[in-house]
Amino acid sequence: MRTELAFPAIRIRPRSKYAMLANMAMQRVLIYRRSLITNFTANLVWVAVFYFLWQAVFAVNARVGSFDWGMMRTYLILAYASNMLLIGSNSIYRTVAAIRFGDIGLEICRPYNFLLAQLSMTFGPMLIEGLVGAGVVMTLGVLLLHIQLPVSLLAGLFYVLSVFLGFLVRFLIVYIVSLLCFWTINFMGLTWAHTAITNLFSGGLIPLEFFPGWLRTLAAVLPFQAIVNTPLLIYLGLIQGWGIALAIGLQAVWIIILWVVGTLMWGPCLRALEIQGG
Repeated sequence: MRTELAFPAIRIRPRSKYAMLANMAMQRVLIYRRSLITNFTANLVWVAVFYFLWQAVFAVNARVGSFDWGMMRTYLILAYASNMLLIGSNSIYRTVAAIRFGDIGLEICRPYNFLLAQLSMTFGPMLIEGLVGAGVVMTLGVLLLHIQLPVSLLAGLFYVLSVFLGFLVRFLIVYIVSLLCFWTINFMGLTWAHTAITNLFSGGLIPLEFFPGWLRTLAAVLPFQAIVNTPLLIYLGLIQGWGIALAIGLQAVWIIILWVVGTLMWGPCLRALEIQGG
């Protein structure tokens, strides 16, 4: 007598390969939870250092430029939260590891766009590390430090949009820097230089308004100010009206420029490739 096991028909709906890459990257973050907590705690220490430093400054100065102490502590907390949301520096290590261990050969053969794949694998962890970290910091900031809320509901909505655009700008800058590893195996110098320049010119350390005139002008023509400075000025109401549209439009322009540069660099990168392992 023939017995057949009756299983219900299962139809698997095809998913986007980039969505799957983002999902796998998210799962990888959840596996290494201790690393996530350690990084979050270490960064929180830096926030505390800057907080007490600026508290000492405003103890003897009621205002510094356009900022009073309430605005400044809001800026500090939001800068940290925004950096958590805009996390993307890990993509440079993925590219370096792929080049040094020969895995880049497999990446080239896979049926996806390398830039979009790196974006997906950066976007996934951002949803975990960024949203959780930023959410905790902003909640503590509101409850314990009494940071200011957005000047208006519209400013809050444009802030969220600007943060997302800032994420894309930061990712593309990191992506372009990571492609330079095709020409050198000494990636630490590139990483340190990129981190220092980004933190300085993005407004992640201090508001760009506090820069000397010539340095502020230089920062205004570089893409880094679109990462942190632009979203925070919108949140605090220091950019209003058509200025918001101009600032967000400038972010979009930088995204297009950096995307084109990253795309054009891919061909020369492949020609310069030397497999260093495997």
